[in-house]
Parts: sequence; C-alpha cells; structure tokens
Amino acid sequence: MNILDSRIPILTTNQLVILFMIVIGVGSAPLQLSLDRESILASDLLFEKRGYSAAFTWVSRLLNSMLAILFLLLIKKVLSVRRAVTEDIVKLFFSLGVFLFFNYVLGAMFGSYSGLPSNPYLMLSIVFLMFFTFIKGSSSRQVIDTFRYVAFFMLIGSLFVGVLFPESSFSADSFSFEFSNSKRLIGLFDHPRQIGVYALMLLTVELYCGARGLFHKLILIVCPIAMLLAVSKTAILLAAIVLLLQVSRKGVVFFLISALGIILCVVIIMSGSVMNLTGGQDFSTLTGRTVLWVFLLDGWWSNPFFGNGPAYFSGAGATGFAHAHNIVLQALSDGGLFGLVGFIGYIVGLLNIALKNAQVSRLLSVLLVLLLLLFSMAEPIMRVSSFLDGAFFINLFVVLYLCALDRERVERLSYLRLTVSK
Repeated sequence: MNILDSRIPILTTNQLVILFMIVIGVGSAPLQLSLDRESILASDLLFEKRGYSAAFTWVSRLLNSMLAILFLLLIKKVLSVRRAVTEDIVKLFFSLGVFLFFNYVLGAMFGSYSGLPSNPYLMLSIVFLMFFTFIKGSSSRQVIDTFRYVAFFMLIGSLFVGVLFPESSFSADSFSFEFSNSKRLIGLFDHPRQIGVYALMLLTVELYCGARGLFHKLILIVCPIAMLLAVSKTAILLAAIVLLLQVSRKGVVFFLISALGIILCVVIIMSGSVMNLTGGQDFSTLTGRTVLWVFLLDGWWSNPFFGNGPAYFSGAGATGFAHAHNIVLQALSDGGLFGLVGFIGYIVGLLNIALKNAQVSRLLSVLLVLLLLLFSMAEPIMRVSSFLDGAFFINLFVVLYLCALDRERVERLSYLRLTVSK
C-alpha cells in the first residue's frame, strides 16, 4: 500500500505543516541530549561539532527521515490541490530562486574557489523555503501559535537543563582570536545564538500579536532571562530596540523615560558590571569579526563579480571559520556582486509582503523581517547549516507567516470586491 496515496486520510495539509514546524523547531533538543556531554570546558567542543556519539548519529538520521517523509507527504498534498499563490508570493518564490542561483550556482562555477559547498543544507534550505511558499492551509494565527509553543518549549527546556545540569549546559565562550572565560547557556541547542534568536523573535511576537493570559506573561519573563544567560549580545540589543518601539505608542514622555531606562540597562549589561558578558573581549573588533571581514573583503576584490564561491567556507579558504558572521559579506563571498544582488532581491521579496500586511499584523510582519536581517549581520541565522539546529525553524516561520498573511489579505480583498459587486 502506498503511504502517499491521497485516498488515505492521514493528515491534513495544515497538520503536516504544523508537525513539520514542530520537528524542525525542537529537533535540536534530542540531538543535544544524545551527545553524552558531561561537561563543557570550551565552546569549540560543541560549536565545531566534535565528539558525536553513536546515539547522536542515529537520532539525527531518525529526525531527518521524519522530515523527509513529511516533506514527501506535503509534496503529495500540494500536487493534488489547486495551489493558492498571490502575486507577491510568486515574487518571493522567484527571489529565493535568484538568490539560490546567484550565490551557489554562479559562485560555484565562476568563483575564485570553484565547487559547491560541502554542506548540502545551504542549498536544500532555500529549496525547502521555495516549496513552502506554495503551501496553502495554515492560517497566520496557526503559524504564530505553533511558533509560540515550540519556541517557549525550547527556551524553558534550556533553562531547566541549565539549572539541573549546569556543567553540561553552560559553555566557556571561545573565539579564534582570544579566549574568554565567560559562561553562556547552550541548553537544548548547539550554540547560544539559537537561544538568542528564539528568545528575540518570541518576545517580539508576544509584544505585537495581542496575546494575553498566563502563558503570555510566562513568555515575557522567560525570554529576557534566556537572552541574558545565553549572553546573546545581538539579541539583547535588538530586544531593547523592540521594547522602545513598543513603549513609543504610549506617548512621548513615557517613551523618553523608558528609553533612558532601557539604554541604561543595556549599557550596564554590556559593560559586564552585572555578569561577565564580555570575558575580556575587545569590542572595537566586535569580538574578532572585523578581522575576518577585512580578510574576506581582501579576497573578494580579486573576483568582485563572482566572489570566493560557496566552497570557500567549506575548507577551500584559509579563514578557519564556517561562515562570515555577516549575511551581506557572506553573499559577497559566496557569489560576489551577483550574490549580493540575489540576497538583496530575497530581502526585498520578504519586505514587499511584510509592508503590505503591516497594518493587519500590527507591524509584526515588518519587525520579523528586519530582526531576521539585523540578527544575521552578526550571527548566520539566514545561512542554514542544518535543518535541526534551530536556524531553519526561524527562517521557515517568517516565510510561512508572511505567505499566510498575504493569502488572507488577497482573500479579504476578493471577498470585498464580491460583496460590492452584489
């Protein structure tokens, strides 16, 4: 019997999408729990993916197999029903395609270091996002609710294991340029940045989606704690901006007082007076990132149109880094000026839908895109290296939410036109 037979009422499209989001969003938890990590002396033990156990390998295979089955079931659903896409969703689909072609195909063919990246997820993640723009069935509210529960589970779970198993949940912060003694919460993830971006996005959703109740209050408490324990400086700074935007609605005086208080708190936190966040790092170099960026730009000038190629960070280059720590420079490195044009097109495609749905989403659509972009200026959230480390979950959530919003917008306009014509 064919498991993909459409006559078998296994799951609806909406249920499949929600299940896919859940597996993607929580996939990092069973992986990290199967690593047999008794203690973390230096972050590179995990950040560089060393010390995989047999259990980790099998759990990874199981989770990826589940995703493959769900993806095949979704393909069957999409092919069996009439696709509902708007004009702006089509633009987003093609912008993703151009980004894929300019960064990875052209970069691989004509970049200074020819060849495709050794990590297939860099390309597969974009293909998956392109496919999910065509999926009809999930409402924007359902996408938001799924994200809220999944993100909260991962954050509260990370705090829980951090309290019970601190030796295996907090990593010594390590950079290639200078060792740091600061401690950062990893929890159920493989890097503190995942905790930071989960907490940042969830906090933003809670502030702007109009949620109320005990669960809403718990989220508002958990998110700041998670950001601080993960020492996610990018998330803390962006969260402060989001809070300022939120309180600006309450009047000028209240905004100025709140702005002063928030800025003062951020300065105190960043200075390391409350907790050792900096670990002696020199922030004039953004913890070593500027050294890498200058190195990348020097290499890019030798082939400005096609860049270093996507294989550059797969071992062909001599940086010792897995990514550029900046999504714009990453595009320049992967595909040169053509790659940058492809990336800008992708951002424009996202912002186009976000702006058209800004009012109905209470600006949440615009904020999510901007936060995704700004966070990726320091951390590679938009460059997906695994389906199960949490980064793809954030990208998928933003794309699904925007596409659901746009379908609902077009349906409302169609209904209004039909009502007026009658």
